[in-house]
Amino acid sequence: MVNHRYKRAVLGITTALVVSACTVPAMAAPITINTDQSISVVSTDSTYVGGLDLEARIITTVEQDQRSPYAKKGIAVADDYLKIHTEPNGDAEVVGKLYSGSGCEIEEVKDGWAHITSGDCDGYVEAKYLLTGTDAEAYAEEHKVSELVAKSQSEQMYMYEEPSADAKIVTTVLWDQELTVLGASDDGQWVQVKVGDNTGYIPADSVVLDVKYEEAVSVDEEQTKKESETAETEAETKAAETEASETEAETEKETEAETKAAETETAETKAAEPEKTQQDKESSASYTDVNETVWATYSVSIRSAASTDADKLDVLVGSYSITRTGVGNNGWSKVDYNGQTGYIKSEYLTTTKPAAASDSTQQTTEKKQETKETVYATAGVNIRAKASADADVIGTLIAGYSITRTSDSNGWSKVDYNGQTGYIKSDYLTTTKPQVTESNQTSSSSNTSSSKSDIEEVKETVYATAGVNIRAKASADADKIGTLAAGGSITRTGKTSSGWSRVDYNGQTGYIKSDYLTTTKPTVTSNTTASSTSSSSSLGQQIADFAVQYVGYPYVYGGNSLTEGADCSYFVMACFGQYGISLPRNSYSMQSCGQAVSYDCAQPGDIICYPGHVAIYMGNGRIVHASSPTNGICYGSATYRTILTIRRVL
Repeated sequence: MVNHRYKRAVLGITTALVVSACTVPAMAAPITINTDQSISVVSTDSTYVGGLDLEARIITTVEQDQRSPYAKKGIAVADDYLKIHTEPNGDAEVVGKLYSGSGCEIEEVKDGWAHITSGDCDGYVEAKYLLTGTDAEAYAEEHKVSELVAKSQSEQMYMYEEPSADAKIVTTVLWDQELTVLGASDDGQWVQVKVGDNTGYIPADSVVLDVKYEEAVSVDEEQTKKESETAETEAETKAAETEASETEAETEKETEAETKAAETETAETKAAEPEKTQQDKESSASYTDVNETVWATYSVSIRSAASTDADKLDVLVGSYSITRTGVGNNGWSKVDYNGQTGYIKSEYLTTTKPAAASDSTQQTTEKKQETKETVYATAGVNIRAKASADADVIGTLIAGYSITRTSDSNGWSKVDYNGQTGYIKSDYLTTTKPQVTESNQTSSSSNTSSSKSDIEEVKETVYATAGVNIRAKASADADKIGTLAAGGSITRTGKTSSGWSRVDYNGQTGYIKSDYLTTTKPTVTSNTTASSTSSSSSLGQQIADFAVQYVGYPYVYGGNSLTEGADCSYFVMACFGQYGISLPRNSYSMQSCGQAVSYDCAQPGDIICYPGHVAIYMGNGRIVHASSPTNGICYGSATYRTILTIRRVL
């Protein structure tokens, strides 16, 4: 949570000491919240609760510090919750609850009502029960109800041990990575943050601050939660009852087995002949050699000799099996008991396997369920590590795609997912292969003639009018195999009647919506008064034109190849290096190269420096740059981010 150092840091970071800072007010008298139905908040210091003039306070806060994370955020202060209405009226429908201490975005305040958004809720609450600006900050600090975070806006940013670029580098911070704010340097130019186990400083102008808080709960969410809690309670109760029942049954079963064993032993004892007679019989007993599986009709003792007086080795439980090696004329059977010879009364053994023999019903059922078949997803579905909706997701199966199912039990299918076992809800699987039509796939081995008649074969270069996805099939639901940036070129090999273009994407077939393609090559003009001919002849224009040919190639952090992958600084350095111009390898050092020029005077070949990022200016407000892993090398607007400086090195 935010520490006390941040009270000074918020304004230092967000305003960069340009505007006068509002100080956090001293804590007011305790907030008294009535428990009657019409909640009221009473305070001796209106600057703290501030709900009496929230609209004016928000306007003042925004004017004083436009970038304050709390400027247009509200923290609810109530005994329990605030009702969120569909209209600024207490009689309007309630769509959710904003619990005390929860936060929201304030869209507008008018006539005592605040239009807010929070979570899935969009509605109105009474403004007097919301804190914002420094009031919200002070309340959040005291009650620990929110957390200040920072998101990196730099593709190449380091975290330093101290608030200095000369300090030891702790780690690298990635684009849009969320960081916990701990404080700030005294001059407000550095933010102290924590990411993972690392703590350090990053430049304040390279991050965007935001507030994390508990969000409102919609009526539907609350109902679902109640139903889930009720179902969970019922399930726990049922499970406890089942466990108790199973324990009781198991106890009864064990008792019964022990009783039967005791009865059998008693019967054996009663049936025994006098010792001398028994010894005489034993000495004269003969055994016929056999090798067969037999089962106990009752729980019976295994003896060390053919006598009820012999040592008992173990008990063979009723319906369990053992290997018989001999049948005696004395009423005893020789058995193989763990490698030694044992003896069991023959009358308690049978060669007929009982219905409930060693293989349990469950085992038999499972064997019957064992399958190995190809199934198809009827919709996009998660593959989980266990047969539970709460289990970890180990992959996804796209609608229409196949997978091997090995068993189906209790509504879950066990599948083979890349050599590991996964589970998918059986409701989302079918053994029927989906029909593939031209509407979602322009070519199919099952309908070759239809595909051929529905596509116009061409071979031409086309250009993207905007950034567009390249799909594996002619369908918006198909897998994305790449992207084509605005202005980027690609070879079109066919056009379908359904509005898709077949393209050659790095040696494989892809599909792009034809609406986003044109055969007209985009014109890159200069913002100078010189003609396009003279502009293109300039060295800066030549460098810009050289850079453009790599649009569409991938972005790789730390990459050192224009074709295999480059980051922003390598892309700029490599393009200029083609013309004998040496530049540093990192974006920070490029900020001091050459001479600074204003944006109004920028011309093709100038280097535009952003926080943690660099690009090549093309003219006419456009840049070409290695943008991000998502966008790759692409075109963009020169003012899409805050410009730190523009450098002319030619």
